[in-house]
Amino acid sequence: MPNAEFNCWLTDRLGENSFETTRIPFSALVNWKSEAATENLVHAEGRFFTVEGLQVETDYGAATCWHQPITIRSKWAFSSRRSTGCCTASCQPRCNRATSTTGR
Repeated sequence: MPNAEFNCWLTDRLGENSFETTRIPFSALVNWKSEAATENLVHAEGRFFTVEGLQVETDYGAATCWHQPITIRSKWAFSSRRSTGCCTASCQPRCNRATSTTGR
């Protein structure tokens, strides 16, 4: 799907739904914990997904380095970040971390 077509679809979908979020501390999440070794947010039973932190470094654009969370599922990775008031999201198949050396 071309970006312009996706943007139109997403705009239409956002107009059809209303969303509300409330920030709560991680400690208030039931059955979720921070792993001691990695500080990743994981479910106590190992179900669902994990939230890992990334440090991104690039020589492209105005921002050359930032930190952001990424949601890891078994076969897909989801990430988002907010920059200058705009939230961007990404979904892509996971790469083998042992061999992946560049971001996409």
